[in-house]
Amino acid sequence: MPLMNNHQFETRTGLSGQWKYGNKIAAVWAALKDYDEVRHSPDEGKQLAALRMVAKSAAWWLANKKTKEKDQTKARKKVIEDLLDQAIAEIGAIDEAEALYARRKCEALKKNWVHAIIEKPLIGRVKIRSVTADDSPYRVNVKGGYAHERTDYLKKMKKSNPLSGTKMHGAFKSSAYKGKDADWEKIKYGEFRKLVEIYQKNKNGRNTNALVEYYKREDRLKWLLSCDEGVYCYLSGQSLVDEQKGNKDQEDSSLYKYPMMYAMDRYGNLYARDFLRAKKDTDTNQFNHTSFCAGNEVVCAGSILFNDKGHLVYISNYSGHYIPGEDALRQSLRFIAKDGVDLSKVCIGLYGDDGKYVAKDFKEGTKVPWDPKLNKGLQMSDAVGG
Repeated sequence: MPLMNNHQFETRTGLSGQWKYGNKIAAVWAALKDYDEVRHSPDEGKQLAALRMVAKSAAWWLANKKTKEKDQTKARKKVIEDLLDQAIAEIGAIDEAEALYARRKCEALKKNWVHAIIEKPLIGRVKIRSVTADDSPYRVNVKGGYAHERTDYLKKMKKSNPLSGTKMHGAFKSSAYKGKDADWEKIKYGEFRKLVEIYQKNKNGRNTNALVEYYKREDRLKWLLSCDEGVYCYLSGQSLVDEQKGNKDQEDSSLYKYPMMYAMDRYGNLYARDFLRAKKDTDTNQFNHTSFCAGNEVVCAGSILFNDKGHLVYISNYSGHYIPGEDALRQSLRFIAKDGVDLSKVCIGLYGDDGKYVAKDFKEGTKVPWDPKLNKGLQMSDAVGG
């Protein structure tokens, strides 16, 4: 069913009738009005931007009204639920990856894991900014001095890649650093910025690029994984098998030298890349776990491995930037289980723990050792951090 237009929305919600309306439903109305202006535009980018706003505003309204039982609210809930479904379907008709991302984001908004802030600029359309709730179970931030990557990115208005925390940490540990901040976990942004000169001096003119690659939305969605009955694939059409091919053992093609890097964003969307391929694509920029979500908070991040059929066989919380705890990995497994993955056949690795465990039991809080005979392809190093 095509997305209802603004007039149909007014009629079905009673905005033009006997019921009054407040700011929350007015935001939905305004977003739909904005979409009506570009509904027949040849520019799919404009359509997607407007559709995303319709979906977010509808999810935000539903989150705020989920405990309300008035007749007026009940009637409007059905209309706005239909509107949300229609908006995501329209997004999917343009881009499947965008639709999956929007569906999970709206689910997070509806459950209040993520809060929405309505912004009304003096000029231009209504905007909705998402902020992770303080009590959200899905929130892991970048740790220590690495967090200044995101600070630097915001200082640059998200228009260019920020300084690499990995490279600045290397400069910080060098004997050339004489700054007053001796603790990397507490270093101030100003001192972080000064480290670039030390880094470039230490490189002696060789690869003095001190930046880290931060994916924009369109870049990130290329590496968004979808799961159908336990089988993963890239919605962008990229080959998951080919992406992992580079880390096959040369002497035994059934073995992997190391897994891929992954990050799961605060909505439960899973992104993964082979580190060496990603590094090659970014030229001389650093690539690490923060690259996927541009330094934003995540559910979890670490290492991940799939077999040649697209089944998940291994996942860890091994990330030096985020250092997710065991609970973070459990949260990611809950999202993965919803995708139909058989966790009894998945091995997990833990940061700071040499053991390997069965994912299904670990999700429930028990550490059952993994039998290496179940999947010899797991005889690889889990040394990919970042």
